[in-house]
Amino acid sequence: MIALSQIFAQQPRNSPNSLSIPYCQKAPRNAELTDLFQCQFQGSKKQDFVGGVKVGDPGTFPFGRDAAVQPLGSCHANLGGPIADGQQLVNIAQTPNAPVPAGKVVPPAAANVPSPTNTAPPENSPTPPAPAGNSSPNTPPTGKEADGRTAQQLNAKFSTLTADSQCNGKKKKINSSNQLLILICNRR
Repeated sequence: MIALSQIFAQQPRNSPNSLSIPYCQKAPRNAELTDLFQCQFQGSKKQDFVGGVKVGDPGTFPFGRDAAVQPLGSCHANLGGPIADGQQLVNIAQTPNAPVPAGKVVPPAAANVPSPTNTAPPENSPTPPAPAGNSSPNTPPTGKEADGRTAQQLNAKFSTLTADSQCNGKKKKINSSNQLLILICNRR
């Protein structure tokens, strides 16, 4: 459960306008989540963050750090860079690669995880299964893949919203919070 929580803490957050999501600036309540931060999606602008801030401004470095992550958009569970848009980190990361605090002992299960520099499978090992999801472009996505695509479609729709946007043919009140526009619509 701890490993899944550590992976979940690193899952990229959806961005309604393709901007990177600022990093939390508070220490976690649980020590197991220390020094973990979310990846960013590949489609997010890595130099621009929600709220109009740029890399180097407050919130653009993970808590406790004084420099941007390298490569931009990466996290411990995916050291190579940002996550493909709509992808669930739990589908591609088997281990959270969480830093081990000084003085802590790594449990045996985690100690057997190959390091990022030694990821070659042993000879005679079976080929790993293909990632979950649909490989056929003609088959509608299901499960997590469908959820990811739905989120992408909604993000594309939201990217065109402005303070003057119409909802069901009627102009509705717009609230502004952290420089994000939220359209309040009644579905009928």
